[in-house]
Amino acid sequence: MPAFVHPWLLLALPLAVLPWLVPVRHPLQWSDLALLPADPLADRLARALQAAMSLAMVATVLAFAGPYLPESEFLRVGRGAEIVLLLDRSRSMDQNFGPETNQLHQGDVRIDESKARIAKRLIAEFAAGRPNDVFSMLDFTNIAIPTLDFTQKRAAVQAAIRAADVGRGLADTDIGHALQAAGERFSDRPYTGSRIVMLVSDGGGQIEPDLRKYLTQLFKRNRIALYWIYIRSYYSPPLTGPIDTENEDSVPERFLNKFFSGIGIPYHAYEAQNPEALKRAIADVGRLEAHPITITDITPRRDLSPWLFLLAAVLCAVLAWTRFLERHEWT
Repeated sequence: MPAFVHPWLLLALPLAVLPWLVPVRHPLQWSDLALLPADPLADRLARALQAAMSLAMVATVLAFAGPYLPESEFLRVGRGAEIVLLLDRSRSMDQNFGPETNQLHQGDVRIDESKARIAKRLIAEFAAGRPNDVFSMLDFTNIAIPTLDFTQKRAAVQAAIRAADVGRGLADTDIGHALQAAGERFSDRPYTGSRIVMLVSDGGGQIEPDLRKYLTQLFKRNRIALYWIYIRSYYSPPLTGPIDTENEDSVPERFLNKFFSGIGIPYHAYEAQNPEALKRAIADVGRLEAHPITITDITPRRDLSPWLFLLAAVLCAVLAWTRFLERHEWT
């Protein structure tokens, strides 16, 4: 049902009866009403003009009262997921992949794109191809920076992704508290289907024992799947396989992968050493996460005033036109 911004203005609606208080014929112009010939068509036209006057007054009063349709929610079922995009914005993401990778050519000029820019472009394509997903987004360096709350609005999602590589990244990275902020995004939301944290980062980090315990409980309690797209630079260590050190836990990336693998949640790690590998990793996440999900859509409030002002303007134009055509005497 419509509501009004200024409902007290509706008290002026009785003014719409004023046109009906004016008689159709004007007896003072005639010495005897019997001399006035019957004209049913003219009488009907006069009544129509009175109705137009009343309707114009009603439309004007309603328009000034500010009518609107309140926002509403409705549920629909699709195939997708609730996804928190967690994007690393440390200074290392402003670098390219390394020698002989990520080379674009424009004529004879070679241009190297940063890892952050390539990740941003591919994530934007990923989000554009998943119309049923609900997205939230955080950037992180030494702190987590919320950039988008959960939404299905495509324009808002793309704007948040475009803003991800504005400016330069910072030197410090705190991946543990970034994961905490991402997991807590689901804490106050009803469970409606698949939940994902998509971590896009080119490095790992040590996480203190208390925070590791809390992250384990948080991700299990909120039933979150974790996907880590590890953008591996040319000189970065692999997540698995032999490395030149006896203590694997001293390598942040190996430590982080080992921790994620052992906390008992759905977890997948992808190593992307070039743009094509990064694109395949993001596409694979899209294939894996296409489960039924209940989506809450919100229809925004709709202002009805412009339509009423338009109706009033059209009726006033018609009345002015008929007034111009009216003749009061014959010669």
